[in-house]
Amino acid sequence: MRERTLPIFAGTVLKDNQGNKRVGELNALAYLFEFLDAYKFDRDELENPQEDSEKLINASVLGLIFEKINGYKDGSFYTPSLITMYMCRETIRRAIVQKFNEVKGWNCQTLDDLYERIEDKKEANTIINSLKICDPAVGSGHFLVSALNEIIAIKSELRVLLDSSGKSLKDYRVEVRNDKLLVYDDEGSLFAYHPNNKEKHWVQQALFHEKQTIIEGCLFGVDINPNSVTICQLRLWIELLKNAYYREDGNLETLPNIDINIKCGNSLISRFALDVDVKQVLQKQKFSIEEYRNAVQTYRNAENKEQKREMETLIAKIKAGFSANLLISDPKKVKLYQISKSMTDIHARMLAKPAFVVTRIKKNGITSITRGTL
Repeated sequence: MRERTLPIFAGTVLKDNQGNKRVGELNALAYLFEFLDAYKFDRDELENPQEDSEKLINASVLGLIFEKINGYKDGSFYTPSLITMYMCRETIRRAIVQKFNEVKGWNCQTLDDLYERIEDKKEANTIINSLKICDPAVGSGHFLVSALNEIIAIKSELRVLLDSSGKSLKDYRVEVRNDKLLVYDDEGSLFAYHPNNKEKHWVQQALFHEKQTIIEGCLFGVDINPNSVTICQLRLWIELLKNAYYREDGNLETLPNIDINIKCGNSLISRFALDVDVKQVLQKQKFSIEEYRNAVQTYRNAENKEQKREMETLIAKIKAGFSANLLISDPKKVKLYQISKSMTDIHARMLAKPAFVVTRIKKNGITSITRGTL
C-alpha cells in the first residue's frame, strides 16, 4: 500500500493551496491520511454554522457505517434522524403522560398539564425513569439515542432534570435539535463544559448522571446481527462520553458497563411462551430476583476486569439455572421429552431383534450400521 499510487477522485474533498480540487495521483497511504484529515470528527455544525457541514462527522456516522456493512447483505436500513425524532417525540411524550396518570391517578392530556400538577420533582423524575423502551430490531441504536435525547429534553421541560443529589437544573434549558441534545443557560448561550468552572462542572455531572440512569434502566435493544449490537453499544457509550467529566484526581469519570441491556437474539421467536408461569420456577431457583438485580448493578459499576468477569459468570449461571427450571416446568417440553424417550426405547428394542438387524443389513448394506440408518 505504501508503494501504490491512486488517481485522485474527481469529486474529492481534497483542495490545493488556492482552494481548488486536487488532481493527479497520490500515494495510497498519503491519500488515506489526507482524506481523513479533511474531516472533523470532534466538532458540531452548530458550533460554527458557517463551516462546511459536509466535512463534519459526529456519532451518527456509526449508523451509516452500519448500513454500508450490513445493508447489502441482509437488507438493514439506517433510519433517518427526522423519522426517529418524530417517532420518539410523539410516542414518548404520550407514554410519560399516561405513566403519570396511572401512578398518580391524574387525568392529564399534555406535558403542560403535567407541569402544572407536579410538586415533588424527585418523585416525578423517578416516574419518568420507570419507563421501559425496547427496540426489537435495534440496528445501530439510532432510535434508542433519539429516545435518550427526548427523555432528557422532556425532563428539562417539566423542570425535573436533576443531579445525583436531587438538585434541579432549573436555570438550564435542554432541547433536541437536528437529532442532537443542546443545552442552553439562562442567557440563551450554548453550554460548553469547562472543568475549572464549578457551575459548568456541576451541570456536566448532572447530565452524565441523568444519561447513565436512563441508559441503564430505560433503554433496551435486541438485534439478530452481532455487529449491529456492538455498534449500538458503542453509540450509547459515545452519548454518555459526551458528558463525561473530570474527577478530583484529574481523571475522567469511568464509564459504566452499559452493554448488558443490548442483546444479540431473534425477536421473532422465543424459547418460552410469553404467558408462562414463572412463580414455581423462581421458587426452585437458588438465586432470587433481587440477587440477580444486584449482580447486574455490580456488573454495570465494575471497577476492574476481574470484577466484571466475576459478575458475568454469576449472571450466566443464574440465567442457565432459570432456563433449565423453566424447561422442566413447561408441560409441552416435558411431553416432548417423554415422546422422544419413548421413540428411543422403541428403536432400541427393534435393534435388539436379530431378524430386524439382518433384514436391514441385506437391504442397506453393512455400512448402514455405522451410519445409524438401522
